[in-house]
Amino acid sequence: MWWGKGFTEWEIVRNAKPLFPGHLQPKVPAGGYFDLTEEGQIEAQFRLARSHGIDGFVFYHYWYEKKRPLGKPLDLVLGNRGLDVKFSLCWANHSWTRSWRNRAGSLDVLIEQTYEKDCGSRRAHYEFLHRAFVDARYIRVDGKPLFQIYVPEEIPDLAGYLDGLREHCLKASGTGLHVSALVTGWRPGWGHARHFDSLTLLQPALALFSPADIFSGNRAGKMDASYWSARVRALPLPVKKILYRVQDRFFNRVSMFDYGDVWDKLLVQTENSHKQGMPVFPCAFVDFDNTPRYGGRARIIKGFSPESFGGYLKKLLSLSVRSSREGIVFINAWNEWGEGMYLQPDEDFGNARLTEVLEAKKGALASGGHGTGGGTE
Repeated sequence: MWWGKGFTEWEIVRNAKPLFPGHLQPKVPAGGYFDLTEEGQIEAQFRLARSHGIDGFVFYHYWYEKKRPLGKPLDLVLGNRGLDVKFSLCWANHSWTRSWRNRAGSLDVLIEQTYEKDCGSRRAHYEFLHRAFVDARYIRVDGKPLFQIYVPEEIPDLAGYLDGLREHCLKASGTGLHVSALVTGWRPGWGHARHFDSLTLLQPALALFSPADIFSGNRAGKMDASYWSARVRALPLPVKKILYRVQDRFFNRVSMFDYGDVWDKLLVQTENSHKQGMPVFPCAFVDFDNTPRYGGRARIIKGFSPESFGGYLKKLLSLSVRSSREGIVFINAWNEWGEGMYLQPDEDFGNARLTEVLEAKKGALASGGHGTGGGTE
């Protein structure tokens, strides 16, 4: 209905065109394209991940008044306790939008997030989440199921929503929760953070568009590109839509970033974030190139190689060992092919990305570190 009969994201990945000499497009999975609605694929991919030091997957969870786009892989996991898969959920609680068409399209709503208009619908959501939380394979922090929320600041009555979820789980099974707020960009205030047990940094978005000190309050750092980008992204939606339309019309071109520069800023942001007085989960990224989705107006981080990724991952794991008792590091992502963020083997580099993860984790464990999680849709 939205993108054409029979459409899958593999279509745009397969049809991507190189935009300059040496641009590695299209990206092709080693062994061919696959379908995650097949149980065998899920189990095989987890075996591959686990053999390379990845402890579990984060599944994006979508919920719109009981509608659950992209929900079948999770249903297969929950429905078959024999699948040996460690997992947790991140509620992608934003509205479903037409973001692939243009920048302004990211605010054109296809399915609106209404946050459960009545108590019955909210209870249904709580019950679905609780079913996942009590699964023996679910990832826990300090013995509590880990539940992440993508844009918590958008939830009306956030405190009431989280209190209701926690109360439901306690009554149903005595299960406490570890709820983590994703940090997707700088904000002028962080009052909502007090309702959470931890923060999770989302990269490379933060390193691309936020200052080195993400939690600088009304100060958004020095007045460079990150300063203005952070300010714009924190504006109300109606204002952003006007600005995005101007951007689509007059600044419709490829944006290029340097891999080393982005990673250097990521490490600084991670180090600064541990001054907040609450647990912070760091996040690595593999690569970024959303040419399949956006063509000539893509964002591309140039300079990736498996070796450079592995070197920076070692630095992040070392930093995490020194500053975080939780020892959890997320990697964005396992299979985000439309944005060039994936750990899975491809025809260009084979298993090299995964080999780098394994080597980096071995080094971290030797230094007293703990776990590495791979994000997935």
